[in-house]
Amino acid sequence: MIFPANSSVLVIFGKRPRVGVGKQRIAAAAGAAAALQLSELLLAATLADAQVWPGPVVIAPADAADSDWAATLLPDAQVIPQQGANLGERINFVDRQLRKAGAVRIVYVGTDAPGHTPQTYKAALHALDSNDVVLLPARDGGVTLLGACKPWPDLGALPWETEELCAALLRTCKAAGCRVNALPAGYDVDYLADLLDAAPALQRDLRPTRRALADWLHAQLKISIVIPVRRDADALNELLEKLSKNLRDGDEILVVASGQHDDCAAVCQQHNARLLRHDSSRGARMNRGAAIAANPVLWFLHADAAPPASALQDICHAVQGGACSGFFRFRFRGARTLTKGLLESCINLRTRLGIPYADQGLFMTRRAFEAAGGFADQSLFEEVALVRALRDSGRFRRLPAALGVSPRRWEKDGWWQRTLHNRLLVMGYWLGIPSAILAKFYRQAAPTADQQSH
Repeated sequence: MIFPANSSVLVIFGKRPRVGVGKQRIAAAAGAAAALQLSELLLAATLADAQVWPGPVVIAPADAADSDWAATLLPDAQVIPQQGANLGERINFVDRQLRKAGAVRIVYVGTDAPGHTPQTYKAALHALDSNDVVLLPARDGGVTLLGACKPWPDLGALPWETEELCAALLRTCKAAGCRVNALPAGYDVDYLADLLDAAPALQRDLRPTRRALADWLHAQLKISIVIPVRRDADALNELLEKLSKNLRDGDEILVVASGQHDDCAAVCQQHNARLLRHDSSRGARMNRGAAIAANPVLWFLHADAAPPASALQDICHAVQGGACSGFFRFRFRGARTLTKGLLESCINLRTRLGIPYADQGLFMTRRAFEAAGGFADQSLFEEVALVRALRDSGRFRRLPAALGVSPRRWEKDGWWQRTLHNRLLVMGYWLGIPSAILAKFYRQAAPTADQQSH
């Protein structure tokens, strides 16, 4: 194996896709078969990139027993199995073999960075024209590409597979006297949430291998529906009947009930929903459901909501299009009246600029939910801080479809009286009156089940 002078060598580090090997964090969320399929798609994307690389390509399988398999992946590619206790030692080993064969400019990539483009590789090679080392950081603190024009320093002691890796690698190279260029950060795929964050870029990418990844992601966008309930079995039964008609394989319903209510248990059993008991505030109940939920997308519904039949697909399309969270348009259930229409218009105008409440079907990725801190442990205005954090992320979307909200409090108290009552509650909240006091005042007007104020 001898490399031509001035050639640029691309080295692909990777494991042979197998069930139970690699992407185990994703396997835990999506299943072993889906994780295997993802590994194969990511490998295909990397190999497609290698086919347009302007120079020799080397494939470095993690296991020497897979050398014959690696030799079948690309015509004319060389194979050098990895050796070493960790990734740093394996890079050092392969690098030594390549430089003995005359390689000078060597770029290393893994198989889990589908955001790489021909421009990425061109920028890396351009950086090596005037630097000893080029790094492409990952947003999680790792690296997705590293290249060098001289032998690497000892990389074995670096904190591989941690968020400190890129910074440590940068320090090590500079300490060895290397001139280092760090390109703008990209992403790699360790968790399903990483692909959710990358969904907009995958949607825009027309390369066949990236389209296949986008299709795989769409198939994995399962939703966990969390419904807090307090004394509202009839409304819950009606909601679950509607939801069950549109559930897809892998979607789940988690009902979090306050108190021991056999009627809720019977309703959940009838509709194959999981019932959790949690005697606390509504915010704590929704947090409990989110903690138990198995899917990467969370959708919070009140028991008396009337979601559109397209709601699950609407949420999936929104997430794939770049939303990390959002809500539905407000609409009163029942016959249309002028008063309803006026109030709906006012509420929808307010929620475009202010805070949509939880009865508008708040949805979010698990990563966005956790980053925003979840719901406050209270039974009124529990979503305010959460929604403000989600909106600040810049990826909070209002869906055009309308979600029906029960008008029962308005009908009992009077449309304008209830509206004024709700506005006073909001004023009290912003003046700092404790939520527990406001909740008592809220329930005094019309004691029914979980329903948010407007």
